[in-house]
Amino acid sequence: MSTGRPGQQQTFAYAALLQSVLERYLSSRGNTGRQVALGVHVDPSTLSRYRHGERLPPSEFNEALQAFLTSKDLPIPEEDYQRLTSLHTDAQAASLSLTHQLALRKQEIQQLEAAQTTLAEDNRALQNQLEERARDLAALQDQTERELGEAADRYRTTLGALEAVRRRLNRVVRERDELLAELERLHEVEARAARQERALHAAARLFRDQAKDIDKYQQQNEELTRQITTLQQQNLTLLDEQTELNRKYVAALTRQATQTPGKISGWGYPHINEPGEEHGIPLDGTQFYPLGVPYGRRQGWLARLRSGTRQP
Repeated sequence: MSTGRPGQQQTFAYAALLQSVLERYLSSRGNTGRQVALGVHVDPSTLSRYRHGERLPPSEFNEALQAFLTSKDLPIPEEDYQRLTSLHTDAQAASLSLTHQLALRKQEIQQLEAAQTTLAEDNRALQNQLEERARDLAALQDQTERELGEAADRYRTTLGALEAVRRRLNRVVRERDELLAELERLHEVEARAARQERALHAAARLFRDQAKDIDKYQQQNEELTRQITTLQQQNLTLLDEQTELNRKYVAALTRQATQTPGKISGWGYPHINEPGEEHGIPLDGTQFYPLGVPYGRRQGWLARLRSGTRQP
C-alpha cells in the first residue's frame, strides 16, 4: 500500500472502515453497492473509489450514508460512526489539497458556530432559570418578612411557628448558595464561549487569507498568459520581417545575375574570372555553395561540359 501522497495513509484508514461498515449492509438480503450509490446520490464508480481509498469523499457523505442505512434499518453503530467521522477529519487535515483544507476549515467553522449557538441557548436557559430562582427568592423573602411581622405580635405564643420559619430560611440560604454556584458555572461557560468565538474569528481570518492567496495566484497566471501572448506576437513579427528581408535579398541577387548573363554557364555556376567575385549564386537566388569560398576547377564529367550549355 503506497503512502507517497500526503494524507494517503489516513485516507486508506478511512476507506478500510467505510468498507467494513458497508460490508454489513451488502452481506444482507442481496443488497448491492449500486443501491448504496443511488441512496447517497453519487456515481457507483465514485463510491468504488471511496471504498478503495483512491479518493476522499466530501464531509456530507458520512451523514448521507448514515441516513440511507438508517432508512434500511441497518444504521451505523454510534461508535463506528464517530470513528468514521474522526478518520475523515484526520484525512482532510493531512491532505495538502486546497479543496480539502477549505472544506475542513468550513466544517470547523460550522462546528464552532453550532457550539456557539448551543452555548448561547444554554446561557439563555441558565439566565432564565436564575431569574426565576431570583423571583422565587424575592417572593419567599417577602413571605418570610410578612410571617416575621406577624410572629412579632405573637412572639410568646407562636414560638413553634418561628422555628418553622427559621428552617425555611435555612432552606432559602441553601438555594441561594446553589444559585451562586450556578452563577459561577455560568461565568465559566461565558468564558469558554468567548474563547471559542476568538477561535472562530481566527479560522475566518485564515479562510480569508487563503482566498486572497488564490486570487493572487490567479492574477499571476493571467499576467504570465499575457506575457506569453506578447512574446508570440513579437516572434511572428520577427519571422515576417526575416521573410521580407530574405525575399529582398533573393530579388537583388536575381537582378544582379540578370544584368551579367555572360558570366553564367554550365549548370548555373559562374566562372570566377574578375577580381572581387568571390562566390557565385544561381539565377534563381538559391545558394548552392558556401558564401566567401571560390569555386574550384571542374573535374570529371563536369570538365567535359561545353561552356555556357548543359550538354557535354
